[in-house]
Amino acid sequence: MNLPRYRQRRLSRDSAGAIAYIQIEPEGEKINIVELFQTTAEQWFEFLVEEGLWVEQPPGEED
Repeated sequence: MNLPRYRQRRLSRDSAGAIAYIQIEPEGEKINIVELFQTTAEQWFEFLVEEGLWVEQPPGEED
């Protein structure tokens, strides 16, 4: 997924709450921002694991 340089935030409300979207152009494709952030986080996690930079640490332990 290519990230747009210029973004607009659009909110659509339903009975469960609000869903945030971004668009490159006013009439362009709507991209769910929560899904975009989740996808980005998954890609970063995979990169860190592949590079050996991800280290599991039990809660409460510090370096």
